[in-house]
Amino acid sequence: MAAKKVSQFAKLMSDEKVGAILKVTNVPEGLTTKQIAEKADIPANQLYYKLKKLIDAGLLEIVNVKSVKNLQEYYYSSTGFRDTSESLDGGEMNISAEWVADHSDEVAQWLIFNNQQFLESMESETKKYGKSKENKNQIHSSYLTDSVQLSREAEDKLLMDIRQLLRDAEKNDQGKDKKKINFIFEKWLDRG
Repeated sequence: MAAKKVSQFAKLMSDEKVGAILKVTNVPEGLTTKQIAEKADIPANQLYYKLKKLIDAGLLEIVNVKSVKNLQEYYYSSTGFRDTSESLDGGEMNISAEWVADHSDEVAQWLIFNNQQFLESMESETKKYGKSKENKNQIHSSYLTDSVQLSREAEDKLLMDIRQLLRDAEKNDQGKDKKKINFIFEKWLDRG
């Protein structure tokens, strides 16, 4: 993805209204403009430009059109964007060099979108629960960064171990209050 496209997409994703629209339209049947306005708490007259931008960016699609009297009513859904990645078992995104060569725009969008979801979750939890030690168990967002020096074989094994660790954690969890937990594992070579 060209640097200009990445910055335009990042700017689009930094808009709180865009995040709200993408959240409420995460239903396969889609929502009308009126329904989006109600659920996202955004005046309908402020939606049309944003909806067009989201469609142009490939984040939103029209999944249904119904005629109401003499008007067309469009139903918008963001589920298609979330399904555009070629997934492997466990929802992992296949970002091999060959795939990225053909889908670099989608990879950049997917990464920015997921990082935006993480930032929104972290901000929301921090505002809601603050720094209080009593509320420590209510905060689920966390960030871990580290660097290691590994051979290619050890690098591949580490990723396989992480995948297996996630599968085992879910399979072995005996708790009753389960919630969907999202993880992003990013790795890159230090080019400096």
